[in-house]
Amino acid sequence: MIPHRLVRSEDFTRAYREGKSRSHRLLALHYARNPHGYARVGYVAGRGVGGAVARNRAKRLLREATRGLAERLTPGYDLVLVARRPLSQAHMQDAREAIRDVLGRAGLLRDRE
Repeated sequence: MIPHRLVRSEDFTRAYREGKSRSHRLLALHYARNPHGYARVGYVAGRGVGGAVARNRAKRLLREATRGLAERLTPGYDLVLVARRPLSQAHMQDAREAIRDVLGRAGLLRDRE
């Protein structure tokens, strides 16, 4: 489980406006520095993903796929993972690979310690 989650809308907005982004066919990542000594993660699935069932499935996939990466996230960043339509039909392994890809390209994934 990710110990620190983004909850406040101001934090999401700051990550969108002030941060950088990386994208993948299944998802987009928006990230920005935060003043805390730990990484915080938020999950978004807009109406473009589909109905409520598809959006909830997409967010569950994102949460589960990031669960094993919590200790490897670079501290001091707010991350917003935004689901895209194909994610609601994807398998867990595809979601994990997509997240590792965007985090790696953003330089937010540390090597195992």
